[in-house]
Amino acid sequence: MKVGLLNIRPKYEDYSVPISLPSSCDYLASYLNTNMEGCEAHVEYELDDMLAKKPDIIGLSSFTRTYTAAREIAKEIKKRTNIPVIIGGHHISALPYNLDHTMDIGVLGEGEITLIEILRLYELGNVTDQKLAEIDGIVYYNENKELIRTKPRALIKDLDSLPIPYRTPFKKSVVGHLQHAIFTSRGCPFRCKYCAISEFWDQIRYHSPERVLEELMLLISQTNCREIAIYDDLFGINKKRLKSLVDLIRSENIHKKVNFTCNARASVFDDEICQLFLDMNIKACVFGMESANDRILAYMKGSTTGKQNQKALDLCKKYNISATPNFIIGFPTETPAEASESYWFIRKNKELVNDFRVFPACPLPGTHLWDYAIEKKIVQRDYEDWDEVDFFFTPEKSIYLNAEIYDQYEYKSILDSFYELRNKSKNFNVTSGEKYEKYVYSEKLLRYISLTLSLKNKPEVLEITNLNFSVNNNPQNTNVKTISLEKYTKLDLSDYQENSFDNILLFHVLEFFPEPEKEILKLKKLLKPNGKIVLVTYNVKNPLFFLTLIKGLDTNNAWSAKERELINQYVEMAHAKEDVENKFEYVKKMFNQNIYSYWGICSKNNVSHFEINRIKDIANKTELKILDNKKFFIDLDKATTDFYDQLSILISTSIGINNTKDYSFSNVSFLTSA
Repeated sequence: MKVGLLNIRPKYEDYSVPISLPSSCDYLASYLNTNMEGCEAHVEYELDDMLAKKPDIIGLSSFTRTYTAAREIAKEIKKRTNIPVIIGGHHISALPYNLDHTMDIGVLGEGEITLIEILRLYELGNVTDQKLAEIDGIVYYNENKELIRTKPRALIKDLDSLPIPYRTPFKKSVVGHLQHAIFTSRGCPFRCKYCAISEFWDQIRYHSPERVLEELMLLISQTNCREIAIYDDLFGINKKRLKSLVDLIRSENIHKKVNFTCNARASVFDDEICQLFLDMNIKACVFGMESANDRILAYMKGSTTGKQNQKALDLCKKYNISATPNFIIGFPTETPAEASESYWFIRKNKELVNDFRVFPACPLPGTHLWDYAIEKKIVQRDYEDWDEVDFFFTPEKSIYLNAEIYDQYEYKSILDSFYELRNKSKNFNVTSGEKYEKYVYSEKLLRYISLTLSLKNKPEVLEITNLNFSVNNNPQNTNVKTISLEKYTKLDLSDYQENSFDNILLFHVLEFFPEPEKEILKLKKLLKPNGKIVLVTYNVKNPLFFLTLIKGLDTNNAWSAKERELINQYVEMAHAKEDVENKFEYVKKMFNQNIYSYWGICSKNNVSHFEINRIKDIANKTELKILDNKKFFIDLDKATTDFYDQLSILISTSIGINNTKDYSFSNVSFLTSA
């Protein structure tokens, strides 16, 4: 039996941190392929890709915000085929009565065992009302078109009995580097009124430390990843288990190979947990702080206070752990004064946090907030506009819970004040749009290099990268060896023999060698006859790097002190102008006056960026021949109300780069020993 499992992607994607996350469909595919003889389960993100494999049954997984899309997909499947459609996920589990007539069966809660029992009925051709009624944890329409819900499915007691999830290769809509992730538990012991997790999983259950170690080692060996997000709803609350896991991770030196991030809770965060986090190399924590007001915290979370939130941030500073707190504004009965406490809490602590996020209070089905919205008749039981049950608030469409205190337009202005604080703050102002553009660039660049070097033909490739993406992200490129090089660290090639590689790729590492010619000569010895060295280097002329500098962000770009001094002189003057038009005119004038001196400084004094002439010089000194030079750029032709977005366009036009050829994102140079 061929089973197609379709992950439905949200309407609005956050590309700021693309994550290779084992989804519910990945868990189901692994479980079915392991435990059901003759079953061939595969996961897709596109319906056409799914149907091309001619599945016997299709399973959909949906959250609330993707349920409208799930219904449209089910409708399309029924229009084109007679394939049975099974729906699972948080939404149908919270609202079983919402089962659409285009869907044959809904799976409620944990789906592994339930789905196998359903598939066996289809395999035997014995899908009857009587047989379906014997399966726990489902909802369906019987022959009389009546909605039937069976008794709840018992939870899987031993999570280690589940196979390690298959990770779907991303394609089409997912770009760039993927931050890899794992789950080490299911559920949460707390019952926050805005969260659907505790209702879905009911209680917290853990994988054993040994099983977590096994999955970590497999993930690292398969992907050569340098950063892993632990995506548990709450990690580290069980200190005994945490200590065992830390010991195992250190015994295999995993803490020296990867950085970890995780979700933590301020009310239980203490010195002991921080030390254990350091021991396993957890570099960053996300906290669901939600509010700085004690009354709101008691109402929504129970045992958490503003002082505990502050203590958590202070501990992160003490142990050098990057902190990202999340806040929710607009809880029922929250006054503007109480919301302002969160605002000033963030302002006070802006130097202690790496980032912060603010969300509108959203009543997700399965939460106390949803029940509140039903009780207050804010939404009706037959509500169907699921696209609007999301974390993007629009006064005309979104569900608003706090109208008794102030109207939705005043609420929107309060939310905007938080967003403005984030955009203005030095640490927070990289927009997901900019990051998305960088990921588009990386995908384009990697595809180009893969095709040019004919990686499908399996040449031997050594890749040296300073970035968070690589050709090795593609699981098909098993012939690629990767060295992850930190900034200004020594390049160790002792593990590799001479004449070993057809191609050597350098992704933005040449910038960090004080004497790049010496490093190229070392690499040249590793090349086979007629082998190629590919140099990918930043183009300092690209406006995106200039904008990064203006915003004061510290990235991998090693800008010189002279560059910073020059830029800061006129940017500070521009900000002194009273209106945006005058700012733009001033910037344009300064750019026209200083553009040549700016690029002159870059080319003469900043050895961390390489223009084509510099590549030619390196090629001559290392007796390599330049086969080709290419330019890669990001299209900045989009305007928003954001000052920096408009400034990027202004810069592009004022220096005459309607044709962006000379101001590309990167230079890609091909050198050969032939």
